[in-house]
Amino acid sequence: FFFQAEDGIRDFCLSRGLGDVYKRQISNLFNYPWNSSKCFAAFRNSLVTFPCVNEEIEKEMQTLSKAMLKLGSAFSEETLNDYKLSMDSRELIRKIIGFLQDASRAPEHADSAALGLSLLRGMIDTGKREEMQNMLDGLGATKMVLVVVSESSVENDLLLKFFELGYRIIEGGNRRVQKTVYNFFMNYAHSERFFGKLESIIRNEITRLSKNTDKFVKEDGEEGELIQQTLKILQCFTEHHYSDLQNYIREQHNCRTTYNMVVSVLDLLRTYLEKGSQGYYDNILQCFDTLNEFVQGPCVKNQNACLLYTSDAADDLLCVDLGGRRIIKKK
Repeated sequence: FFFQAEDGIRDFCLSRGLGDVYKRQISNLFNYPWNSSKCFAAFRNSLVTFPCVNEEIEKEMQTLSKAMLKLGSAFSEETLNDYKLSMDSRELIRKIIGFLQDASRAPEHADSAALGLSLLRGMIDTGKREEMQNMLDGLGATKMVLVVVSESSVENDLLLKFFELGYRIIEGGNRRVQKTVYNFFMNYAHSERFFGKLESIIRNEITRLSKNTDKFVKEDGEEGELIQQTLKILQCFTEHHYSDLQNYIREQHNCRTTYNMVVSVLDLLRTYLEKGSQGYYDNILQCFDTLNEFVQGPCVKNQNACLLYTSDAADDLLCVDLGGRRIIKKK
């Protein structure tokens, strides 16, 4: 920050003997007619664009996550008994999960929700991944993410953070979490809403791609991250040949409305290939990886769905040249 002198010369320059022109005007800064909260918000938003700042924030979040997991050991048993305190880290995590589900319906709590989601994600990095995934799943984090995606209309930036947490909980194809997801869909009255949300994200991306005439485009930003997380979650649902979800993502048999996610991902892949831009290279590979998990096992019905779809576009889906980067995928 610079303090502005009256003639436009910045304050850090030496005086050169011109008198009071170069006096610091700190008092004027505090009397500036801007709303201070808006100024700080602008400063904060600019600050977090620096990679080094984000790295330090991430370190602090991981430290806080570790501290929360060790909450019970912060005080002696005698102290807890004397003051009738309950320092159960699991109970605290359960309350955070409950808060996140409620906060998703209240835009004014978006910042607090983002903090809570970061804390839960950080816990998965503090120890053995599967152990932390199972703990969060047992405390209701998986169901919370599914309910929020199904029922809430949160902004895309916050929705992305819920997706990121959901992906981290099921990452690697955690079978316990996969079963939780499948049981949720079997017992939740409106499970088609979850797939409706994913379908909407994919269709919006296809529409955006169709309108974009720039072949030299880089897929990044909020839209790029959201579609990546959508594809990754679908991949993890079906990883390790989990046939229940492999079939369910194609047809939600217990719902009035059904969304064929196999066809949706194929539509997205075909649109990327038609654009022929290197900027979509990572997303093209992610589409192939997701489709690969859909059909492995083998899942014959998903294989048939892919064969029926690609019968008139086999060349496009098996081979494409993106500016010298040749993709050949036979899944």
